[in-house]
Amino acid sequence: ENHWAGAVVGRPDADALNNRLRIIVARVNEKANEYIEQRKPIDVKIIKEYIYDGCKVGSQQDRLLTWIEEQISTLNVTEGTRRHYELMLERLKSFGRLKSWSDLTVDNIYAWDAWLHGLINVNAKKPSSDNAGEPHCTISEKAVYNYHKCLKAMLNRAKDCGIIDVSPYDRLKGRFKKGEEDNMEYLTEEQMRMIVAVHPARGTQLEAARDLFVFQLFTGMAFSDAQEFDIAQ
Repeated sequence: ENHWAGAVVGRPDADALNNRLRIIVARVNEKANEYIEQRKPIDVKIIKEYIYDGCKVGSQQDRLLTWIEEQISTLNVTEGTRRHYELMLERLKSFGRLKSWSDLTVDNIYAWDAWLHGLINVNAKKPSSDNAGEPHCTISEKAVYNYHKCLKAMLNRAKDCGIIDVSPYDRLKGRFKKGEEDNMEYLTEEQMRMIVAVHPARGTQLEAARDLFVFQLFTGMAFSDAQEFDIAQ
């Protein structure tokens, strides 16, 4: 059966395949235009390596990290969520064993998890001023889970783009659990009523902060999402 009519049709995965084709065509055009602008003959072999990140040395060695960085810049997410991805990338660079597409093995994901948990132990024993060699920000069990979550999302995107056929996380389903919050404190109902009853002067920054906090109390909205609000005076 013919599934090609200028685009993939008649298949349940047609949308995913067409998305991959659009990305490939865009990258071919990008590299071809570069050759044309430089008045150089188009080298099909180099274009193929450019698309599929062939086994070149040098700049291609860190291609996985470069690709993730490019993808983060295009994410349609809040700045808070984008920062989670950026921190994940900083950790990957410090880890040093996940640089190229060929590094995406189950063993390296386990090593990545062990390395992250090692940071939890380091931060638990040393004051932050002693951790100058570590990437900035406190790390917790929940943070480790979020780093796995962000990397897994990036690798799923790479699969959708046709860059990789399988993600190591596909073989590790349910392996990495979300950690429990330590010493989590919650507002009581009475404390919530007291905050609602506060009435700062109208038009002040304090009033806006109170209104936003009360809105979060009753909706459960994350602070990073609430930051995106533009509160009209």
